[in-house]
Amino acid sequence: MKAIITGGNGFIGKQLQEGFKSNNIDFDLFNGDITKKITTSKPYDLLVHLAAKLKPDIGIFSVYEANVLGTQRIVDYCIQNRVNLIFLSTSGVYGEENPEYPKSEDSECLPVNAYPISKLLAERLCANAFSGSGLSCTILRLFNVYGSNQREKFLIPDIIKAIKNSSELFLKTPNALRDFVNVKDVVRSIIASIDLKGFNTINIGSGQLISLSDLIRRIEFLIGRNLDINLETVSHLQSVGIVADISKANEILHWKPEISLDQGLKEILISEKII
Repeated sequence: MKAIITGGNGFIGKQLQEGFKSNNIDFDLFNGDITKKITTSKPYDLLVHLAAKLKPDIGIFSVYEANVLGTQRIVDYCIQNRVNLIFLSTSGVYGEENPEYPKSEDSECLPVNAYPISKLLAERLCANAFSGSGLSCTILRLFNVYGSNQREKFLIPDIIKAIKNSSELFLKTPNALRDFVNVKDVVRSIIASIDLKGFNTINIGSGQLISLSDLIRRIEFLIGRNLDINLETVSHLQSVGIVADISKANEILHWKPEISLDQGLKEILISEKII
């Protein structure tokens, strides 16, 4: 098995590198421009497509260019070179309709902003490639991924920053619900998908919802003190959240999350030398 990874130096990519090394999986990183024609100097059996743009730089087109055109280039390469594809998508493709029900892979997709819309379009490129050219592709729809060394502008890294700086934490949606899954469990799901054939779409989450206020309480318990929370700008409009139905992951990949939220939070706090 010889794999190549796009986005291998990102948050998930760095963890995947460690996971591949631990499992003796030979791999290279693709560092080129995915919006151009993809070429490699050696053959590969598998491509793991992690590279993506979450937010626009100059205009919204940059998100679609990276996530849709980039995925088309990846798909073209995989078809031409008979390379199996693992594509990481997002739970955001489901939108926020009927949030009280666990989302199965067959649930209706109603994304509400550029990033999940671009990911859903990219998923359809993969599906079309399978039906038209027989591309073997597994799509993993990730819920709220967290873990050590995640960059700022995500909630848990922002909480860590507030703890280390003894600063206020501004929380606009304390009642918002999230399904958190540890990045190490995400890596396990990718490795479990390597030998899948055909076309598969699989949810990767914990299957449990937690409010952001409860998340903060758990962190406060672990560090033994209360955080300085600023609720002056609280919005009550985003109290919904979606939870993963992970029965398909369990059935097909024999996968389920192994790291509890409390354990994952403790690992982050230890790595940041907070506890």
